[in-house]
Amino acid sequence: MIEGAPSSGNSFAVMAFEMAQDRVKVAHHTHLPLQVIMAAQWGIPCIVLVRDPLDATASLVSRSGRYLPGGYLTKEVLRDCLWCWMFFYRKVLRYLDRCVVCEFERLKMDYGGVISEVNGRFKKRFVMPSRHFQDEALRRKRVAPCEARTGLKRQIIEWALQDNEISRLVGYARSLFFRVQEPLSG
Repeated sequence: MIEGAPSSGNSFAVMAFEMAQDRVKVAHHTHLPLQVIMAAQWGIPCIVLVRDPLDATASLVSRSGRYLPGGYLTKEVLRDCLWCWMFFYRKVLRYLDRCVVCEFERLKMDYGGVISEVNGRFKKRFVMPSRHFQDEALRRKRVAPCEARTGLKRQIIEWALQDNEISRLVGYARSLFFRVQEPLSG
C-alpha cells in the first residue's frame, strides 16, 4: 500500500513501483488515513509518503491552473488544503511505527532504498524500481517539475506566508510534519 496526502509523490511512487513488479496489486490514492490504519493493524506493507505541507499545498493548487495569488486563489483554499493535510497525518501518526515513512526528497533520490526498507521490514521481495522505471513514471504521469508550475508554486508559497492566519497554520502543519518524520531519525 502506498498512501499520503495529495501532492506528496503518490502518482510517481505508485507508477514506478508497479512498473518494477511482475504482478502486484497496490492500494493507493484514497488520501484517507483509514487506508494506512488498516494496513498497520493487519501488517500489510505500507509506505506513507510525506511532503512539507506548504510545498504539497502549493503543488496541489498550482496543478489546477485556475488559482492565481490574488485571483481565484483565496485564503480559504489554502486553509482547506492545509487542514486536509493535517487531518491525514494527525490520524496516521500513532500507526507510523508499523509503516515505512518516506519523505518527498527521499522518494525522489532513493526510492530503491525505500523499497529495500519495505522488503526488510515486511519480509517481502519487491523489486526495487530502477532509475529507468522512475524516469518512465515521471514521463508517463507528467508529474515531472516544469518551470511554469515551479514559478507558480513559489508565488503561492510567498503569498501564503504573507497572510498571518495561513502562516500560523503552516507553522502548526510543519510541527506535525516534523513529528511524522521522527520515525525516520529514530
